[in-house]
Amino acid sequence: MKISECLAQLPDDLRMIDLLAFGSDKVKTVAELQVIYGGGRDDAGYEVRTGRRNYGKDTVVSIGVIGGPNLFNQAYKERDLTCGNVG
Repeated sequence: MKISECLAQLPDDLRMIDLLAFGSDKVKTVAELQVIYGGGRDDAGYEVRTGRRNYGKDTVVSIGVIGGPNLFNQAYKERDLTCGNVG
């Protein structure tokens, strides 16, 4: 699947951590990621993954390379939304 196809499967307002971005603005919505990565990386080889956190109570979504690392992880807690800059 292409990145644009993977992002199209997710809700537009879902907040994701962009693991490819530099700086403090790493948390973006799926709609913002579609604008940034939708046209540029249109090669195949990506998949939507689901995983469990919090001892199986929460289901989280990520997009990654098939057989490789994640590119985007779902931000599901306030700690994730600040990207570790908690005071």
